[in-house]
Amino acid sequence: MLLEEIEKFINNTSSCMISSVDEEGFPQTRAMLNARYKNGIKKFYFTTNTSSQKIIQFGVNNKASVYFYDPMHFI
Repeated sequence: MLLEEIEKFINNTSSCMISSVDEEGFPQTRAMLNARYKNGIKKFYFTTNTSSQKIIQFGVNNKASVYFYDPMHFI
């Protein structure tokens, strides 16, 4: 996919998977609604409760992974 196609794909998805790293170094993956704000394909801003486990984990270790997908077409 070209960069423009990837950005269009991301913008048209309604949900994604976001992974953080827990205190023991293991990935923790959760389904999320798509990012509220995007800056290209390198910065994504999500909304969640400030007391959520994700916020705590990102405060300790800011490594993350975001997986955008289309379940109907397996993309």
